[in-house]
Amino acid sequence: MREINLRISGRGGQGIVLAGKILGTAIAKSGKEVMYTQEYGSRARGGVVYSDLIISDSEVNEVLIEEADVLVVMSQNAFNTQLHILKEQGTLIVNGDLVALEGTLNTSNVEVVPFTTLGRNAGHEKTANMAMIAYLNERFDFIPEEDLKRAMQESLSVMLEENRKAFELGRTKATASKDNSTP
Repeated sequence: MREINLRISGRGGQGIVLAGKILGTAIAKSGKEVMYTQEYGSRARGGVVYSDLIISDSEVNEVLIEEADVLVVMSQNAFNTQLHILKEQGTLIVNGDLVALEGTLNTSNVEVVPFTTLGRNAGHEKTANMAMIAYLNERFDFIPEEDLKRAMQESLSVMLEENRKAFELGRTKATASKDNSTP
């Protein structure tokens, strides 16, 4: 695996930091190298937050992401403030329920996924973050699915069944997206 710079962004209260922590922990436990940082400052509830992960098979020497290969935006404000970090022709994944694509994009690699709807369909919209990390893992094949499921189960103490359902819905959505993009 080449090094992948991933930023997951959204608003405080969407579980962005938790999602990054679970994904980063699972990747590290699977034997890959990962550097994980987060930004939430005093804006935590309602303001823009993000988790950065640098993922690689070899040692990661950077701490900060200057350009993201993959940018996930879960809220409109995150889209408005974080789009600058996406490298030219990087992959932009947006929560289609909460984000309207506006302005000029520096990429044609845009995936619109209804993460909030997937969370609702799993029992609660707060599980959208688990749908999102399952989607990412399936889409980019970071680690074996079971490793990510285990990290999720070890990290969560509430709404475990809803989170499991959201995880499966996110994984299924990514599988369908990959199938539709194959010529």
